[in-house]
Parts: sequence; C-alpha cells; structure tokens
Amino acid sequence: MKIRLMCVVLALAVAGAANAAVAKKKAKPAQKAMVYADYSKPGASGGAYGDESKGCGGTFELKGGKGVLSIKECKDGWGGGLTMNKADAAFSASGATTLTLKAKAPKGLKLNLNINENGAGPKEQASFTGEGGADGEQHNGPEMVGTGKMKEYTVKLADFKVSEGYGNQNGNKQIDFGGIASIQLYVYAGQAAATVEVAKVTLK
Repeated sequence: MKIRLMCVVLALAVAGAANAAVAKKKAKPAQKAMVYADYSKPGASGGAYGDESKGCGGTFELKGGKGVLSIKECKDGWGGGLTMNKADAAFSASGATTLTLKAKAPKGLKLNLNINENGAGPKEQASFTGEGGADGEQHNGPEMVGTGKMKEYTVKLADFKVSEGYGNQNGNKQIDFGGIASIQLYVYAGQAAATVEVAKVTLK
C-alpha cells in the first residue's frame, strides 16, 4: 500500500512538471513596442499646423532631445497641433492595440491623438485612395489631459473614431495599419497658449 501511494505521488509530480514545461513553452514573449517617432534621435521631424485664419497654430522645433510644440492661444477656430512624421517610411503598426505618447503638457491642457491614413484629405476631395491598402480616413483618439509632468499617455486603438470633419467619410471604418501617413497631436481650441514637449510615440 505504501509503495503504491509513493508511485501515485511520483506520477503526479512528473505530470505536474510536464504540464509546467508545456505552459512555459506556450507562453508568448511580451510584444515589443513599435517606435513611430523618437525625438531623442537624429532624423525625427514634424510640423505645427492650425487654423491660421483664426490666429491659431504655432511653431515646432527640435530642442534638448524633444520635439517642442509652442501653440498659440486659440479662442475661435478649430485649434491646432503637431504633425509627427514616422521615423521609417515603411513603418507598419500591424497587430498593435495601443498607442502611447510620451510627452509633457501643461496641467489641464486638453489634447488628443489623430491617425491619418494615406490618401486622407479634406472630406470634399474626389478620391481617398492611398498606399498600403489605406482608404484615406482620419481616426480621432479619446481626449487626454495634461499633468504638467513628462508622462506616458496610452490610449486603446479600439477607442479611436472616424473623423466626421476630415478624411474619407465612406471608408471601411477601421485603421489601416499598413497605410499610416501621419500621427497628429491635436490641442483643442478655446485654450490658452501652451508648450508641449514630445519625447516619443510608440504602438504596441
């Protein structure tokens, strides 16, 4: 009886070790973040944009390993922001589920991230066909609020909505990851002048 019990215990131990080994083998490694733009490295670029007809917009410069956006006070108009260019022309965010902006924005400043697909333009334009299977949509991310400190703002790509004011209004209603033209940092109108320091943009 004692020998039989020892055999059962040994069998269970062997089975447990085998199952642990299988689980370890099946475990997937953590997904590496895909770097869209890193302003601490040479070659990073961008440009300010805004509703200049209403005195909005601003300037952009590379300074101290950061991309620095100085945005004007914008009481009227639709606001302004920063177009962040991708570091690699062949960049693809296939498989990504989140977008992270590492930046320092004044406390209380309201902003968001927009993704422009290849082919995107004013919604009145005749064609929105773009490279990489894109159909020219703009996707608007959820509102974020500055903290006054350098931090990572992470948003789920599932929470992005197709823009109703820009880009293709009759597209496939989804982000075409192989055809991203640009990612924009947008500062909402109706706010005081502000400076935003951008360090990095990644997708994962």
